[in-house]
Amino acid sequence: MISFRYHVVTLVSVFLALAVGIALGGGPLQGEVDDSLVGQIEADRARKATLSDRISALRSDLRYTDAFAEALSPEVVDGSLEGNAVAVVTLPGANDALVPDLTTLVEQAGGSVAATYRLSPALLDPEQRQLVDELGRQLVAGAEDVQVTGDPAAYERMGQIIGRAIGVQGAPEPLDAGAEALQSGLATAELLASAGSTDTRADLVLVVAPPGIAEGTAAAEDDAASFERSGAGEILASLLSGVDEQVDGVVLTGPTSAAVDDGALRSLLADVGAARRVSTVDPVNLTTGKVALVLALAEQAAGGVGHYSAAGGSDGALPAASDATGDLAGDDTSDDTGDGQG
Repeated sequence: MISFRYHVVTLVSVFLALAVGIALGGGPLQGEVDDSLVGQIEADRARKATLSDRISALRSDLRYTDAFAEALSPEVVDGSLEGNAVAVVTLPGANDALVPDLTTLVEQAGGSVAATYRLSPALLDPEQRQLVDELGRQLVAGAEDVQVTGDPAAYERMGQIIGRAIGVQGAPEPLDAGAEALQSGLATAELLASAGSTDTRADLVLVVAPPGIAEGTAAAEDDAASFERSGAGEILASLLSGVDEQVDGVVLTGPTSAAVDDGALRSLLADVGAARRVSTVDPVNLTTGKVALVLALAEQAAGGVGHYSAAGGSDGALPAASDATGDLAGDDTSDDTGDGQG
């Protein structure tokens, strides 16, 4: 058994330790501890102020750069989309507020926005694959003058159907009976919705993606929200490859996070086949990115493809002038590497 004497000794030891601690804290060490804490706090405040100043300077630089690009953009894109019509398609979660600015820049380039559409989440949901497959077969069989090339899998077939419904190869055309039937079927199935008039089939398609999901965030732990782990990225690559079969060009754009984090642009770039057909551009939220995507549309219309990114796209910041104006055959200033970049 523990004796009374043991309890007394233990309590005395505890009180002695407390007394020594108080004596030291209030005595010879107090000044050193206080000075150390004050010095650390002052250093942290200075570091925070420095970082705040740097952030403010970077924001000012960004505002100036964007204003400068906005002032020059009409001259840079002038005539690059002359005679072209663009169908804008927004993916689930994309910023619809970007569409008016994109429309303005397309018009400054001499083109027009034929219509705006919204892709539903169901179309990118792997669990809806059977619906997509069956509906695709029914639409091809039932619509007038609608054909798909080759023997595509479910999502590439659906991409060709969407391409036929909203677009055309060659000069833009009025909506025909086949396109009307396809748009009606897609709307009834709640896979594709139009926003406003859809009187014209466009020769170019611009797809606007949502931001990517950064690693370490709560959303990154959700497989269903992940473009890559959910399978939505693979589906999108197949869909856009199919759309490209039916039109003169497709460009996928979004904020830079969609290219560097778990997002639509990164998923498409991971698909070698799709990346050889569909161009990508970021950041769409800045004027510089908007100018690049207009030139990328012109490059697609001329038969080219490229990937342009603020995060270091494989083809630089924007298409070469010759690519964007249709001079893809090469001349004395073109390179002879065979990669289509002059």
